Amino acid sequence: MDENASTAWTGTCGFRMLPTDDFAQGPSTARLTEVAGGAALALDYTWVHPEQGEQAGHLVLGRPDDGGRVTVAFTDSFHQSPEVRVLEGTAARTEGGGDAGRDRGAGAAPHPIDGDGVAVTMEYSGWGWTVAVRRQGGRLAMMMQNVVPAGVEGAEPGPYDVMRAAWTPAGA
Repeated sequence: MDENASTAWTGTCGFRMLPTDDFAQGPSTARLTEVAGGAALALDYTWVHPEQGEQAGHLVLGRPDDGGRVTVAFTDSFHQSPEVRVLEGTAARTEGGGDAGRDRGAGAAPHPIDGDGVAVTMEYSGWGWTVAVRRQGGRLAMMMQNVVPAGVEGAEPGPYDVMRAAWTPAGA
């Protein structure tokens, strides 16, 4: 198992409800854990909503299938609550990117969040939701986007960032 099989991270998370809002920054923590014998990673995170206080979320990030498709299970005490949602997408990899060179033992390949990361999406009631996770250069980052459909009064169609989290290893 990797030396970072379970790693605590600390940092900040910015949140906004609407694309015209400023980001409200707050403290954030994360724990990244290999699960199911390295078949997936669990990302547990906390963040602070500017009016509703501390929130928590959980992602289970799978490895790509033979076609390169990645699935992620997602729940958050503020976003998508109370359902557990399944998002699908791809891993963006470049040779030698991120922490790909780390010794993983037993010949295990690095998880696709290393390097260029993973981006997954889902649709609900015509709206879209995107989650991107990336571990590179000793940092862990997560971004969430709301995707506004065409025809919503007072809103430009397309994606906008809702959350931007950035963490470094705790105690580093």
